[in-house]
Amino acid sequence: VSKLDEVHYFEAGEFVSRETEGDYFEGVEVSADLYPGPGIQRWDPESSTSGMGFSCADLPERDVKLSVHDDDLNTDYCVVNLILQDNSNACEDTDGLIAGRVAAKEGNGVAGAIVTLDDGTETTTFLTGDDGAFSFDRQPFGSNYTISVSRDGDDEVGLDSRDVVIIEKHIMEEELITDPNQLLAGDVDNNGALSSIDIILINRIITGVATEFAIVDSWQFPVDDGTLDASTILDGFESTITLNDFDGDALDNNFAAVKMGDLDCSGVDGLRGAGITRSSISIALGMQDSRVVKGELIELPVYNVDGESIHGIQFNLQGTDVSFIDVVPGQAAVQAHNYRVDEEGNMIFALGQVQAMNDSDQPLFSLRFIAEKDGRLSDLVGLVDKRLKNRAYVNAGLDAADISLEFTTEVIESTVLYQNVPNPFSDNTLIPFDLDRDQVVTLSVVDMSGKMVVNHSKFYPQGKNVIELNKDDLPSSGIYYYNLKTGKYQKTMKLILIE
Repeated sequence: VSKLDEVHYFEAGEFVSRETEGDYFEGVEVSADLYPGPGIQRWDPESSTSGMGFSCADLPERDVKLSVHDDDLNTDYCVVNLILQDNSNACEDTDGLIAGRVAAKEGNGVAGAIVTLDDGTETTTFLTGDDGAFSFDRQPFGSNYTISVSRDGDDEVGLDSRDVVIIEKHIMEEELITDPNQLLAGDVDNNGALSSIDIILINRIITGVATEFAIVDSWQFPVDDGTLDASTILDGFESTITLNDFDGDALDNNFAAVKMGDLDCSGVDGLRGAGITRSSISIALGMQDSRVVKGELIELPVYNVDGESIHGIQFNLQGTDVSFIDVVPGQAAVQAHNYRVDEEGNMIFALGQVQAMNDSDQPLFSLRFIAEKDGRLSDLVGLVDKRLKNRAYVNAGLDAADISLEFTTEVIESTVLYQNVPNPFSDNTLIPFDLDRDQVVTLSVVDMSGKMVVNHSKFYPQGKNVIELNKDDLPSSGIYYYNLKTGKYQKTMKLILIE
């Protein structure tokens, strides 16, 4: 206290607690030649403060007790953590850089991966950018570190029918997968092998039945040290890198990024603005157009118009004016996991198979649905843009091709009345008929005594048409005869109403 007005050097001593005069550090004066040295301070009367010097041994950080006092020498202090830097590179290295990269197929960096560095007492994280690189600067030498990578969510990104075909070709041994990361991506049930269960689980994500994989995270990050092998990857892999007694820069701590279910890595490419191989072919899905009435049950065959070699197909069909029921297999071996009807009534369909669907004369499959209003099928059914891209995967390379619906109209050359469906019926029945031209049609229904109970006349267009009869249109159950009459045509058939 007696030397507050002059420069002097001291070392902080013990902290003294006093009840009436305030607490303080009892300093010990030392010679000037000890400054700067560990714990030695220099008092500057002009600024009324002291300063300390630091050496290389203090890097990279040090705790310092900072005290203050008022004119009456009442004192208090706090502990300050100082981060020290050797900007002039005067010291020998005491810390280093830990860095690496998270990359997927063909070296594409993966953004959004969380890299965690753990020194046993605390963890530090780094979020990768588009190049997938990460770095942890100024990590003290002598410590032990572990590095790991994580990312979850977006399970559906990159999943499509092409991935399913790749798995099926592997299972059928038509084209074995030799890339270890691709094998790992397909094992979404984590049982150590690719199987039909993996296909079902992937299809559930594609069609939206499930939003995430139940058994595995959406991303896996094996250590990429050049030892990953297709023969062992499904038996297990290293997912952490350990640096023991760290003593120098470690820059090649690399991880492979594997998006589960995304065997062609299109999800990673898509996030980076690239894409998979596109075909110049456009696939037309052919359907027979016709007029339908509200409540009519339709089974609509779908054809591969040009006979292209389709191995995978996926689409979204609008369901505003129809109620989809199911899909009947054809060339496509459709199962229940290949489609679903969403909350808006749209059908989401995704299927991949090894056997090419290239017969233009046989249906790929048939759609079954109920019409919710009168109209033409081409006005009631159409593709819509949803999360799932409307695509086909064609030829041996599984190139992506756009798809479209192509409705054709059957040429009706004569007027024909058909048997009502169903018959017998208890609630309602449909009476189908063809017209060779636009004209007025009269439908009459008589009972067994010849009494007319229905007389319906209306203008109908050329082509296929349907008239619906409800049980309330008839007085009671029993046998009736219905007659269709146009200008040059007349025919009578029998229908039966039951209780």
